[in-house]
Amino acid sequence: MTVKEIWCLSDGMELVANLTAAASPIAKEDDNWEKLQNAKNRSGIPVGTLIAAIWSGDLQVGATDGQTGYQSICVLKQEVDRLARLTGAPRPEDFRTASSFERATGLRAKGRFLALVRKGHTPATRMRHPTTGIWQYFMTEADIAAFHHRFMTLSSMADEFGGHRRTYLTALRSTEVAPFAPDGEDYGHLYLRNDIESVLRRRGLIT
Repeated sequence: MTVKEIWCLSDGMELVANLTAAASPIAKEDDNWEKLQNAKNRSGIPVGTLIAAIWSGDLQVGATDGQTGYQSICVLKQEVDRLARLTGAPRPEDFRTASSFERATGLRAKGRFLALVRKGHTPATRMRHPTTGIWQYFMTEADIAAFHHRFMTLSSMADEFGGHRRTYLTALRSTEVAPFAPDGEDYGHLYLRNDIESVLRRRGLIT
């Protein structure tokens, strides 16, 4: 059976019926299993790929006792993890948390970086923590590169250019360059890279 986009109720009902027919009964308290949507959210594997893996025999399928419909369909977490490794799906443990990245950038007031993300100023990747199951923001290499391409902090200036953060702060305060603060939002000493590189170059602080 092939997997296709479900555009009508009858297609969805047929899919659920076929999955249910192939499923083994599992107890509600068996935490070795997870619902299809939870598997997708945790692993990053699209639901269509998970279902295709069920039909190919790469994933066992179960149905929770006492439940019916799509929400009863479950797959084994261990097998989903194995499939994620094979498909290259992103795993939270491969990346640093957004809060860790925030500390590294020197945005010392907790929550400023997440506010930056939620306002759409810089990207981050939202995934479930592999241990707690809580949704968190993580920083992939692409997310980190996008941040540094657009922004600089005093700490990132020191890391990239080799000077002291106080030197850069003094130089910026003596110019008209202001921290990034759209609509009055306060992100601390966060600057647009395009705004500061020419200033620091004119002052001989970078080449």
